[in-house]
Order: sequence, then structure tokens, then C-alpha cells
Amino acid sequence: HNVRGANAFSYAELRERVAAVLENHKLSAFGGGRFLAKAGVIGGLTLLSYTGLMLALAFQPAWAVIPFVSFLFWTVVLQFAVMHDASHSSVSSRGWINRTLAHSLSAVGCSALLWRHKHVDSHHMYTNVPGKDPDIATEGVFRFHAGDKWRPWHRLQHIYAPLFYGLLALKWVWRDDMNDMLRNTYGMGAGQRTLGWFEIAGSRIWHVIMFLIVPLWIVPHPLWVIGGYLLFWGFLGLIVSVVFQLAHVTNVPAFPAELATGSKWAEHQ
Repeated sequence: HNVRGANAFSYAELRERVAAVLENHKLSAFGGGRFLAKAGVIGGLTLLSYTGLMLALAFQPAWAVIPFVSFLFWTVVLQFAVMHDASHSSVSSRGWINRTLAHSLSAVGCSALLWRHKHVDSHHMYTNVPGKDPDIATEGVFRFHAGDKWRPWHRLQHIYAPLFYGLLALKWVWRDDMNDMLRNTYGMGAGQRTLGWFEIAGSRIWHVIMFLIVPLWIVPHPLWVIGGYLLFWGFLGLIVSVVFQLAHVTNVPAFPAELATGSKWAEHQ
């Protein structure tokens, strides 16, 4: 019930009201201890599922599908319910805690530093703004809004979308981060770029060890391991894509041509 009228909007007033609600209910703006407990449980279940998968491959391969599905599920939950919130600095007022939990993304092979630039700084600053929001940039594969150039294959995008969505996570691991770093897409300084390259190298080495070398050591059948790897990351990419697309690419959100700044940015959100 805005006292300034139905069409009025004040970002400052909104912040004041939120702060008042938190104060009246004695709530913190951060997740705090309860969030850390949740993160511990989710992280533990993810690790337990991975361990169970490796043990199943070693002793009872026929049962591997159960820990495989469990590991996939908890990996998704870890990224959405822990990494995502930590990257928004919503866990703690201590920055190092947020950064540490955000690196759960690095633990599966992607750059937490680039994710923050891509998702927090670019996507949330310019949500659904063509040319600025990386979440709606498809390099011509899809046409999400009227401003996108139409191409003949877009008539079939409702058919081929699931296949390309399934490739998203693999593309993220093996192309996107390196491409963004080489092009310096987000205008990072020399120090951040150096840190970013170290993170990319470290996360990819860990990714290869965790998802390929260890399984190959247990099951010395490359085709089986590669097939399981593609299946896992295909489902992961499909799930992540569908979640983000349903939130932003529907007939409800607008795709403003101009950048939103100041109070207009807040209203746009």
C-alpha cells in the first residue's frame, strides 16, 4: 500500500520498510548460523553421494544409478541453495565466509569469481536487458524476445531447446569461463584476471580428477566413464537452464531496450 500512489515507487522507502521489518521481528539480513548448518548438511550429503557412487562403481555397478541420481540432486541443491546465496553475500557480514561458500562452484569445475561478475553484477544489474544480461545472450541459437534477429532455425527452437540446454553446463566448464577471461568480458583489473586464471586452472584440474580420473581408476572402461560424465553434466545443464529460463524468459517479463539506472533500476527489478 504505497502512500505515494499506485504508480509511485521509491527505492529508498522500500529499503527503509525492509529494514523496519527486520528490526521489528529481530531478524538479521544474513542467513547466519542456520544457513551455515544447512550448507554443512547439503555439502555433506553431496560428498556422501559422490563417495557412494564411487563405492557402487567399485563393488556393485548395477546399483550405481541410485547414488548417481543422489549426487546429481545434491549437486544441484548445493549450487542453488548454497553457492547462489553466498555469491549474493547473503550468508554473513564477513566477506570471507560468503566467498568460501561461493567457491562450492569451483569445486565442480567453474569459476566463482566469473560467476559473481556474470550473475550478480551483470545479470541482476541488467536483468533482461538485451546486450547486457548474459542470461539471454544465445549467440543466435535461440530467439527469446522480439529484439533478437530472427533466423529460420528458430521455428524449431521448441524442439531442439532441451538438447542445447543439456549442453549448457559442459559449455560453461570447457568454454565460457575461458572465453570470458580471454575477452575480459567484465572489465576486470590485472590482479583479478590473474586470480581468475589461477581459479580456472585449479577448478578444471579438480574437475578432471573428480569426474574423470577417479572414476577411470575405479572402472577402467573409458566409454562407460565418458558416457556417465556426459549424462551427469547433460542433466545438470538441463536442470539449471530450465530453472533460469522459467524465471526470466516467459510472456510476463519485459525486455527493455534501454539500461535501467538508479531508482529506475530498482523498479525494473
